[in-house]
Amino acid sequence: MPSYALDTATHLEPLGDGRFRCRADQAYWNFTSAFGGWALALALEAVRLAGGAEGDLVSINAIFPDALKAKDLTLTAACLRQKAKTAFWRVEYRLADVADSPLLFSADLVLSKRRASEVAFQTAAPVVPAFEACPVFDSGMGPKWMAHYEQRTVHGQPMTKQARPNSLIWMAERDGRPWDEKGLAAVSDAFMPRVFFADTTLRFGSTVSYSLHVFAEADDFMQAGSEPLLMEGDADAIASGVYDQRGKIWSTAGRLLAVTNQVAFFR
Repeated sequence: MPSYALDTATHLEPLGDGRFRCRADQAYWNFTSAFGGWALALALEAVRLAGGAEGDLVSINAIFPDALKAKDLTLTAACLRQKAKTAFWRVEYRLADVADSPLLFSADLVLSKRRASEVAFQTAAPVVPAFEACPVFDSGMGPKWMAHYEQRTVHGQPMTKQARPNSLIWMAERDGRPWDEKGLAAVSDAFMPRVFFADTTLRFGSTVSYSLHVFAEADDFMQAGSEPLLMEGDADAIASGVYDQRGKIWSTAGRLLAVTNQVAFFR
């Protein structure tokens, strides 16, 4: 069985009672701290290992009180409530071996057994050129986590002042890892900051709160395999050092797999 980069980077050492140790690793590194998508994937891994094995991932709602630096972490996963079909979990990250460490990251996850429904609606998928027909995005100057993905630009160039800060980009796991909930959680935060599409000056920022809502089911992941996903990003407001960011994640078959929303600060 192949060893994929994301699975290696989300390995956790059980400490008992829903506690885990995560060894410092910069495989999914941003410019000065850990990639947010890695933190989301790690939270899901902790929940699955702590006993939340049943049900599909429905949502993750996270806050980022502090940056995740290259130091060992202690994760605590606790089930807040278990109902007949739905479970509510919380995962908190603190520095390992540091007494009274402040909260660095917190994620609330909802897992549920999906049920059949006669009502169905999905907004229309964008009509775009195929992955192979789009130019490769040069991520050589980007953060380290980008090396795990092959990106192809459909629309939107960073460090430009667009009339609207939207973008479309194909994203594929470079090592061919098939898509699943953990892979989707990780790539969901791969959207470039919307302020990159509103100004020619490089302005760094940081996510404050983040939400991921998952519509993909087992059949969708099986159909997607390791094919590229289409990432559609947009924003409604950028002002006073704050911006919102909305994202839709599509399969090549035009299935809406997930949507994201976040609020971030920028300088």
